[in-house]
Amino acid sequence: MARPRLSLVLFYALAFLLSWTVWSPLVAFRLGYGPPASPVWHLLGSLGPAASAVIVSLLPFSPVRLSLLIDRLSLRRMTARPLLLAIGLPVAIAALGLVGQAVTAGSPVLLEGIGRSLEYPALGPLAVVAVSVLFYGFGEEIGWRGYALPLFSRRFGGLSSALLMTLPWAVWHLPLLVSSPTYQALGPAGLVGWLVSLATGAVLLTYLFHLSGRSLIVVALFHAFIDLAMTNAAVQPIGTQLMGAIVTLLGLAAAFGCSRLARGAFIPVRPFGQAAPAAPAPSLPRRG
Repeated sequence: MARPRLSLVLFYALAFLLSWTVWSPLVAFRLGYGPPASPVWHLLGSLGPAASAVIVSLLPFSPVRLSLLIDRLSLRRMTARPLLLAIGLPVAIAALGLVGQAVTAGSPVLLEGIGRSLEYPALGPLAVVAVSVLFYGFGEEIGWRGYALPLFSRRFGGLSSALLMTLPWAVWHLPLLVSSPTYQALGPAGLVGWLVSLATGAVLLTYLFHLSGRSLIVVALFHAFIDLAMTNAAVQPIGTQLMGAIVTLLGLAAAFGCSRLARGAFIPVRPFGQAAPAAPAPSLPRRG
């Protein structure tokens, strides 16, 4: 098995193992086989992809090195436009979803629960944001976009890489479909919409990763804030579906940009900290 492929298999296997093991008390409780489990297990399990990326990047044959992950977490990679998109776009999506929700229900826009989480009701608004950024943003994106995407891009273009990443990303969520109130509230139709928005979200994150100059901070912030927009206590299922539809439309637009990213678009040119190869000496013209 080629080393990039082996690294990718090991990354996903370890990410699944770590996350699913940590989430197992939640699943056992929901299925009636264990005592009540704290939702903190959900947070800790969300660090599985990041932990897997760090561990596998330390293996001697890994094409994606730890130094590259550290480089892509550097503040120097952040620029104003992608940063504004990472935060402003989810805010706009949330506003449109809440307005659409109010119009559909024939009621005023209610903002009381917008800074609260249904899963973590004891946390204040700032704590909810911090938790979402750390665990759902960096916990996932260091793995998905930081480690897996460069390996997919060795064989596929930008759009194909993003879409191929959707299936393992969806499978990784399977225990949460049983244990998390957020996913249980979706219902069958909502789950179909979630799968579609997951695919288009992967495309959107891939293109944002490209626009940001491969900044993991930017995609982590976008991931965290879009989660906050769609799962806060002010949002009802119809609002979640409306926001999912907006994400899908934006993802379709981003698909055009991703389709123009050729194979190898996310492969590092050289490890962080390594000097660029010296330019070859110019050859002297022949005398004849």
